[in-house]
Amino acid sequence: MKEETIRIMKLVQEGKLSPDDAAELIDAFSDSPNTRPNESTHEDSDGVKKGEKYEDHFGRFISSIEKIGKDVAKNVNWNDIAVQVRQGVNKGADAIKQAVDDAKKGGGFSLFFGSTQTKRVQLPLQVPEGKTLRIETRDGDIEIIGGQETGSLTIDASFRSYDEVEAKNQADTYTPVLEEGDHYVSFRQPEGTNVTTDVSIKIPAGVPVELKLTSGDVTVVDTVAPVKIEGSSGNVKIKNAKGAVQVSERSGSVCLEEVEATILSVETRSGDISVRDSGGVVELKTSSGNVALKKMRAKALSVEAASGNVDADLCQPVTGSVNVTAVTGNVHMGIVENCDCRVNLNTLRGTVASSVPLLDETIVEGRVTGQLGSGLGQLDVSVVTGNVSFEIRDSSAD
Repeated sequence: MKEETIRIMKLVQEGKLSPDDAAELIDAFSDSPNTRPNESTHEDSDGVKKGEKYEDHFGRFISSIEKIGKDVAKNVNWNDIAVQVRQGVNKGADAIKQAVDDAKKGGGFSLFFGSTQTKRVQLPLQVPEGKTLRIETRDGDIEIIGGQETGSLTIDASFRSYDEVEAKNQADTYTPVLEEGDHYVSFRQPEGTNVTTDVSIKIPAGVPVELKLTSGDVTVVDTVAPVKIEGSSGNVKIKNAKGAVQVSERSGSVCLEEVEATILSVETRSGDISVRDSGGVVELKTSSGNVALKKMRAKALSVEAASGNVDADLCQPVTGSVNVTAVTGNVHMGIVENCDCRVNLNTLRGTVASSVPLLDETIVEGRVTGQLGSGLGQLDVSVVTGNVSFEIRDSSAD
């Protein structure tokens, strides 16, 4: 094993494997039924001779990995490969061979397991009044359409495996299950990393939804109810929701429209945030991305953008709290007349341009302060690096 260990450590140094991936593969070979030494020599159902040296199997496997380019190797789910290795060395090796062949043809690893089978399942769906619809998936898109007379759940499942027989077996035996508890009606994606489920749901208006997924786009329209979404990667679109609307996304754009929220909360590490024709108590945070607000009727508004521009169009008078903070990026604020608030606009490295007449206006380098009306509310814009512009909004585009 010493020579093979050196080879696999070299793969780690070359960036083809992470240390965790390397350890997982070594463990998988230790667990593999085809790699245990000192067994009588005979062929199993996979045509692999029992009793062959561990190093022989492992060495051939590592040779396959060495043929893969660094960029291609990064796209491989090595946990899936380890699963195949534990089932038998041949299955893991076949998966790698298929990946190499696809790469040579320019196909990448989209068909990383050699075979794929799909299955569509349609189920009736009823969510009793007072309960929430909860969907939990890893990979796949989710679409929810509200305002329907009857409810339904459609699942397009895709199963990937090392051969056609196994993929077909997974598809044939797949039966989705809806579970009902005291507060929820829920659907979960089946266990396993080699399955993708695209979920399409139709429900009556007024049904709250909670969605949790790892990768995939989400669309929720016409539910006229609370929405909660937790995702790692994918775009989110919500239209015509009501109540508490919360979105937490690691990577992907978030687009909200016609949302009447008690509280509207959006947080994303990487991706743009767009909110149109919506109102409520609004809290928006993005580490990297632009924020665009159009026709906002926010009772209170808080925007935090670490890197990106903020364009805020407020279509009702400001009488509460409006706070916009940007580290790097420009901020444009458009308001209507008859606002009642104190105004504080400032930037550390940039300029402040205001065309709105303010009472007790004070203008110094990088800062403009003053008052609108009696000063009941508060409007603060603070930028570290970037420009600030403040004006009466253009209503002609409404």
